[in-house]
Amino acid sequence: MSDIELTVETTPAGPLLRLAGELDYISAPQVVEALQHITLEPAQRLIVDLSALTFCDSRGIATLIAARNKAHAADAELALAAVSDRLMHIMNVLGLSRLLLIYPTVEAAIGR
Repeated sequence: MSDIELTVETTPAGPLLRLAGELDYISAPQVVEALQHITLEPAQRLIVDLSALTFCDSRGIATLIAARNKAHAADAELALAAVSDRLMHIMNVLGLSRLLLIYPTVEAAIGR
């Protein structure tokens, strides 16, 4: 059974969702539920910190796309921070790196 730890914080740019562990078929519903409780205002940025993510499967990718859709529905942005080389490769292959804002660190994502 996979485990994921998540925390939500407030930053000057908007909400910050920190994920640690495995984002997969088992844990994705927990992240989706957390996303439902995050309120976004227009022009805010939902930042997802992936620095402690150890694994991400197709359901995890779908969850990140759902986060993007939530942000766009609120006239906000989604920013992914600290994406691993392996996950970045997958995003490049899928063409997602052209659709998502990706930053090397949370600080960079907050500072725009």
